[in-house]
Amino acid sequence: MDTVGIYLGSTTTGLGDSICGVYAACGLANTGRLVNYYCRNDGWLTRVSHPGVTVLPQKEIGADMGVNYDFQRKTGSERKQWYADMAAAGLNIPRFPIAVPAKIDTTVHIPRTTDLPYVLIAPYSHWAGREWPANHWRRLAEILRSQGYNVAAVGTAADQSRISETFGSLPKWMKFFFGMGADFMTDLILGASCVIGNDSGIAHVAGLLWVPTIAIHSHLSPSILWGHTQILPIVPGTACQFCNWDYAKGFTSTCNTQCTELAGISPHRVAAAVAEVVRPITTVTGSGGSGSGAPEGPGAGSGSGSGILAPKRVSPLT
Repeated sequence: MDTVGIYLGSTTTGLGDSICGVYAACGLANTGRLVNYYCRNDGWLTRVSHPGVTVLPQKEIGADMGVNYDFQRKTGSERKQWYADMAAAGLNIPRFPIAVPAKIDTTVHIPRTTDLPYVLIAPYSHWAGREWPANHWRRLAEILRSQGYNVAAVGTAADQSRISETFGSLPKWMKFFFGMGADFMTDLILGASCVIGNDSGIAHVAGLLWVPTIAIHSHLSPSILWGHTQILPIVPGTACQFCNWDYAKGFTSTCNTQCTELAGISPHRVAAAVAEVVRPITTVTGSGGSGSGAPEGPGAGSGSGSGILAPKRVSPLT
């Protein structure tokens, strides 16, 4: 079999882009080729595997899937398939469909760090214009607490300085994790009853791992972002949603700092959506018992979760 290489160029540096790229790599491998996926965020893909795919640290070797990125965004093409199409063009091969990774390891390796069940929230984004207002996140955490959930918030090391702005006096019933490595963060995601984020990398990771996920966003449509996942989008439903950052579709310079349409999505609406996606909680003993994590395959209707960071959870998607 031929060995081919694919990568995402300098215009596509985000974690979400790296996650979308692996679906293209799996689809390419399904054509009978051995695929080296050179990935900028390879540490976040250690839990997924697919016959014929090897994930390697970023090198500009092979076909660049990130070409014409702005055109893809403006035309509203589905991102994962766009990357596959750019790989096909770069390799001069026929167009091929993307594929979900064949196996996902949902084993949780780190000790439990808080009580269960818990909802994991990711309030921050690389671009401020994508973020839901800080007071909305604070109110959402309060509502989730009243519904019986513990709440854990995550972000980068740089986001740590923003905690007080978002959550005020830092309630003692919340946990905060910032600047943690990919392995720890993956375990934290896998242990959650639900993950709530923006159009950001954490939401893409949770969707890849088939953890129940809610994404709050406005600029890009769900069909661009969340294909081949079970992510539940919460969008404004207003005239300028899905503007694709295009001035001809209503985007303005003021939107760079805050999307006013996102502010119209209420915390109560998001909290109500948790009931639509959350998994039943299964107690997992420390004596070697296990509970299933992800659904037993793409598109499965339900699964069970073990709460926060329970040991020995394995649920391959085969």
